[in-house]
Amino acid sequence: MPWRGIYSGLPIEFKIDDKDFLEQVYDQEIKFGNGTSITCNLQIETKTTIKDDIEEAKNADRVILLNKGEIVDCDKPQKILTNEKLLKELKLDIPFSLKIARKLQKKGYQIKDTLDVEELEKQLCQLHAKV
Repeated sequence: MPWRGIYSGLPIEFKIDDKDFLEQVYDQEIKFGNGTSITCNLQIETKTTIKDDIEEAKNADRVILLNKGEIVDCDKPQKILTNEKLLKELKLDIPFSLKIARKLQKKGYQIKDTLDVEELEKQLCQLHAKV
């Protein structure tokens, strides 16, 4: 999917992978395949948004948390989605499997944090087998 933005008041569209794009945005220089580049403040629009469904974000290579159009954090899903304090500040909930794992931890069960329901099931089966 191409990135879309505004440059000199006109819409632009280009393709670039997420990691390279973020590095270039932070440097405020966008480089194109033909060797040209532009320096600008870019406004990004996407047609796919993950608002309240944090479950889909766990499958991403990287998660970008935005608050009122500003980047709050950008990192791997494991780091972002396990930061319960930050997610609560943004009125987001932690993923279901992590919520269950942490509730079990509070009750004294030896369960590791996980974003994966299948991993949680595996841990629960192993725990049950020990009993």
